[in-house]
This record gives sequence, C-alpha cells and structure tokens, in this order.
Amino acid sequence: MDDLLAPYSPDRRTRSRLAVLNVILAAAGIVAVAALVLEYGFRDDRPIALHWLHLTQSIVLAVFVADRLFRIFLASNRLQYVRENWTDFALMGVAGIVLIGNARYGDVLSAGAMYVIVTQVYILATLIIRGVNVNLRFADSGIHPARLLVGSFLLLCLIGSGLLILPASTVEGARFWYNDALFTATSATCVTGLAVTGTGSTFTPFGQTVILMLIQLGGLGIMLFGTVMAMMVGKMLSMKGADALGQMLSTNQIGQIARVARFVVIVTLAAELLGAVLLFPMFIQANGNNGVALTTPQAMWYSLFHSVSAFCNAGFSLYDNNMMAGVGEGWVALRDRWQMLGVIAPLIIMGGLGFPVLHDLGRWFGALIGRARRAMRGKWSMDFSPLPRSRQSSRPPTAASSNRIGITGRR
Repeated sequence: MDDLLAPYSPDRRTRSRLAVLNVILAAAGIVAVAALVLEYGFRDDRPIALHWLHLTQSIVLAVFVADRLFRIFLASNRLQYVRENWTDFALMGVAGIVLIGNARYGDVLSAGAMYVIVTQVYILATLIIRGVNVNLRFADSGIHPARLLVGSFLLLCLIGSGLLILPASTVEGARFWYNDALFTATSATCVTGLAVTGTGSTFTPFGQTVILMLIQLGGLGIMLFGTVMAMMVGKMLSMKGADALGQMLSTNQIGQIARVARFVVIVTLAAELLGAVLLFPMFIQANGNNGVALTTPQAMWYSLFHSVSAFCNAGFSLYDNNMMAGVGEGWVALRDRWQMLGVIAPLIIMGGLGFPVLHDLGRWFGALIGRARRAMRGKWSMDFSPLPRSRQSSRPPTAASSNRIGITGRR
C-alpha cells in the first residue's frame, strides 16, 4: 500500500511521524486542487494573481517530493518501498529529465513556462495516484459495497457540479446556476441523458470534458476504474477489496475478479476508441451548432464525445437537437448517415447488455475460436503429414491388415 510501514509494525514514534506526513500530504493535496481550479476554472477575473498560484504550485510540488523522500528513510525496507511506489519515483525522474533537457536543448518554451507545465502535470499525476490509493483503501475498509457504490456516485456528482459551476465551464453570458450544474452532473454520472440546457451551446470545451468524464466514470463506476488503475501500477487487492469489487461486478469467483475488471476497462476503452474512429467521417462532413462546418479537431472531439455517450447509454449530445441535427438545415442530417445504425446503435446495444454478458460472450467466442483452430490444426496434420517409412515397406499384408483392407476397401 501507499504507506509501506503499515505491514511492518513500526514503533510508536514512526507511526506518529507517518500520521503527521499524512496530514501534511492531505493539506498539500487540497491546496493543489484549489490552485489548479483557481487557475483553470476562471477566465481573466481570477481572485488570486497568476504568479501567486504558480508559486503555490511550486511549494506543493516540493512538499510532494519531500514526502516521498522522507518516507524512504522511515521505511524498514527501502528497496521494497521504492518498488511498491515506483510510479511516484518515475514521475520525479521524468519531470527532472524534461526540465534539464529543456534548459539545455529546448528552444520552444522558456524555462519558466516549461517549469510551470511540468509542475502542473506532476501535481495532477500525483493527485491521481493519491486518489487511486484512497480508492483502494476504501475498497479494503470493509464498508458494504452498496454503501461504497452510493457514496462514490454521490461524491462524483458533487465534484462534477462544483466543476460545472466554474466560469470556465460555460460560455460567456450563459444563465447557469448551481441547481442546473448539480442536475447536469447527476444526470451525466447516472447516465440518464436528461439535460436542462444545450450541452454543445452552453458549455465550453472544458465543461464538455467534465461532462464526458462524469459519463465515463459513471458508466464504469469510479470504484472499478480506480481499482483497475491501482492494479495496473502493481497494487494488490486484499480479500475485502476483492469481495467488494466482486459484488460490483456481479461475480463471486475471487480468482476471476482481476481478470473481469481488466476486461471491463479494456473492452470499454477499445469499443469507444473504435467507435470514435468510425464516427469521424460523419462529423468531418457535418456542421456544428452554429451552422459552421466542423474543423478537424472539432470533428475528432465530436466523434469521441458521442462514442462514449453511446456506449455508456448516456444520451448526451453536443447538438441541441441531438441526432436530429441537420434536418432542415441545408446539410446531410446525421440520421441519414450509415454511422447511426452501423456504429452508434451497436455501441448502445453493447453498452446496454452489461459487462457480465459481454464477458461471457467473449469467453464463448474465445472457446469457439480455440476449438476451430484445434480442429483445423488436426485436419492439416492428418492431410499433410507423411507416413513413416516403416509403414511404406513392401512386406506382404498380415491377417490383421487384410481385415483392415477389407473394411476400408482400399489397399
């Protein structure tokens, strides 16, 4: 786990030091989130000057790095600690290499601009890692899975509504209040498709990204997504965590939980990516809400958004009149494109079937393909393998071989 000393029964002094570090780390995380929100959640009317926010982010970065290094000295097995938290140290290494390389060879960005970018990326990645660890601890806490599921959805709705109410989430002049933000965040998280305003005309790309992330995390489940991310970086599930995840995945086979969880995430991302690729030719020839033809980046974004929305059965669209866009507007309507029935409809059906059904179908198809390959391999070996020389001799047939010849009718 994140704090390595827990399995090693440290003394009271070490425990108290770890508790202090955890408090400092939590406070630094809150300050980091606030600094990022103040910088990117507002336009030009930020309540705090930008240089103060960058200074705060630099201090938070120093706290994060110092926390990792100090925990190494507290660990009873330092090598194992580094192995279990290799993502943190990999981030440190990459950040250091980028800063040094830009200072020595870079001529695209100034040293100050590159430092700000690296700092913010490092802070964001660290917050994600910390969130994954917290998610894993909740899964291991023994709290009933139903309560974890409800709590995670409630937290996601509150975070999403807070992000959607930021000035940078909506276009200038939009009348959008917190009750609208809370309703939209809840609808996106619970993938109901209900909206009180036009998603494409009211929200900026930042706000649309927030809605898309709510749809994705709501469709997958934040506990499942966080647990799979933890397993990808080498974290292990306890029996309590495996039981909680198994109940969310509707499986009681402990040995298959990790495989089913990975299957869910991989199939989801693969289906959505393939859907986006197939939808791109449709949107590159379409217009936006303002009646102007979409640019290539806009068409890519529309393709990804509608692919995710379709697979998660969310019902959200970047067009105010949804998939009726283009009807009576002077360009080929979306409903008349083959992608509507050839891409969006299959995505909706696959997402609606549910992951247990998709997993069983995947196993069935895999077994079917395996049997077909074995049958073809056996047929190929029977048809093309030469007879041994000992059986090609010119000895006269024995009685047994005569009987066999009589049955087959061949010599």
